[in-house]
Amino acid sequence: MKVRTKTAREDNLMRLGPVGMALTARLDHFYVSDDAIPANYWDRYQLDCIRRGEVYSIRDEYGRFHSTFTSLSKSLRKHLRTKTDDQLTTIDITNCQPLLLGIVASRQSPSPYCDTLTAWLDLTQQGEIYEYAADKLTEITGRKWGREDAKGKFLPFMFDQLWRMRRHDLWKVFEKDFPSILDCIRRIKSERYQALSHQLFILETEILLDGVAATFMRSRPDAPILTIHDELIVPSQYSDEVREIIETDFEKYGVKPSVKVETQENKGTN
Repeated sequence: MKVRTKTAREDNLMRLGPVGMALTARLDHFYVSDDAIPANYWDRYQLDCIRRGEVYSIRDEYGRFHSTFTSLSKSLRKHLRTKTDDQLTTIDITNCQPLLLGIVASRQSPSPYCDTLTAWLDLTQQGEIYEYAADKLTEITGRKWGREDAKGKFLPFMFDQLWRMRRHDLWKVFEKDFPSILDCIRRIKSERYQALSHQLFILETEILLDGVAATFMRSRPDAPILTIHDELIVPSQYSDEVREIIETDFEKYGVKPSVKVETQENKGTN
C-alpha cells in the first residue's frame, strides 16, 4: 500500500505540472468564512475538509484542474475569503463551452466561414446563445422558455449521444439555424460520443489554465487566484488585468468572448 500511495502521489505531481503546482500553492490563500451555512451533507463535508486543511488538487486526463474548492456549491462560493482580507471578483466566460465549440468548428470549416457558423460565433461571443435558443424553443414547443431553462438543457444536449440528441427539440434548432455546428458535432462524435466534451475540455484548459492563469501567475507571483474551470476568482484589484489577459488569449483563436465580472459585496468576514 505504501508503494502504491507513493507512486500515486508522484504521478499526480507529474500530471499537475508547473501550472497545477502553482495553483495548488495558492489554495492556501483561500478559506470559507464562518458564516457559511451548508445546505446539505456534501456542503458540510467540504467545509469540514477545508477548515481542517485537508485540501486536494489534481489535473485530470484532459488537463482540467480540480481541487476542494472547485466543487464548492455557488452558495458556499459567496463566502470565499482570502487570508489577506481581499475583496474578491469572479470573472466568468459567458457561453464558454458553446464558444469553444465554435472555435473547433471554425478549424474544420473552410475560410471564409459559412453564414451559420458566423451566426453561431457572433451569438456566443456576445454571450447570447442561450437567449436565442430559448426564443426558438418557445416557437417550437409553444410554451415559454427562459434563458436558464435553455441553458439547463444546452450542455447535456451538446454532450449526449447522437440518437438521444435527435429526440430533443434543440436538434431542430441546430438543424435549421446552425447546420455547420451540427455537422461538426456529428463528425467528432462519429466514433465516440464523449469525444466532443473531451475535446472542448482540452481546449478550455489550453486557453484558461495554461494560458490565462499561467500568464497571470507569472506576472503576479504572490497574488491569490482560484480557478473553477471557466471561472477565475482573484482579488478585485487584478480583475481588469485578468480580463485583458483573457481577451488577448482568446484573440489568438480568432474570437472575443463576453466576460462577466462579479465582485463580492461583503469583504473579508471571518
